Amino acid sequence: MLSFLELNPRLKVGNGGQTYDEYKTHFCMWAHNASPLVIDSDIRSMTASSLSIYSNPAVIALNQDAAVSAAIRHWRYYVSDVDEYGMDEISMWTRAMNDSDVAVVLVNAGNMSREMNATLAEIFFDNGAARSSEAMMSNDVYDLWAYQMDNTTATNFLS
Repeated sequence: MLSFLELNPRLKVGNGGQTYDEYKTHFCMWAHNASPLVIDSDIRSMTASSLSIYSNPAVIALNQDAAVSAAIRHWRYYVSDVDEYGMDEISMWTRAMNDSDVAVVLVNAGNMSREMNATLAEIFFDNGAARSSEAMMSNDVYDLWAYQMDNTTATNFLS
């Protein structure tokens, strides 16, 4: 019988076929769903951009949160700018964290850059939406990709 790790797909960051932003989205959604961080690449030939994605401490912390809960998609809207793979949607995903925080991921799978947003009522929908105590509190927002390793540092590390 196959073990869990043999059945579970592995991270494809750096294996070719995706853009840098697509790899970041892949890694972020993998972490957001508390999936095992098993790399399916030859780390001996890893690029600096792949290392900067794999070594992001904020995204790894999201993955390693003690709550170990899966993300929930709250909404998905189709957009008109279909990419070369037929993807044409935006979506919002949330995940409850161990310290009562909520991690939110906005995914743009369209073919153009766009501003995206989510209301507190959407984020806390399962807790009573806009009337929930969480939605009425002060909330902080953090960009998990703001402090990732830059490519120069990653290149020096790999050298």
